Amino acid sequence: MQKNNLDTSKLRSKSVSEFSGQSFDFVISLYEKSTQECQSFLLADKIIAWDYPVPRIESDTRGFEQTFRELNERIKMFVLV
Repeated sequence: MQKNNLDTSKLRSKSVSEFSGQSFDFVISLYEKSTQECQSFLLADKIIAWDYPVPRIESDTRGFEQTFRELNERIKMFVLV
């Protein structure tokens, strides 16, 4: 992420319950388990499931970099619609 000039120092995983009571036009989940949780917790006009494999930390960060690139492209397409 730092290769793409993104500060990750304050990023953290969040529970769906942190957003309880809030409403959203779109909720995009990245994993099957989170899609199920979103459907029961969140007030959303549309829940979209983009099921990605969980990147694994190996000897390098290629899995995370690939997921970042794929998400970046998918988000670009999403905002065009």
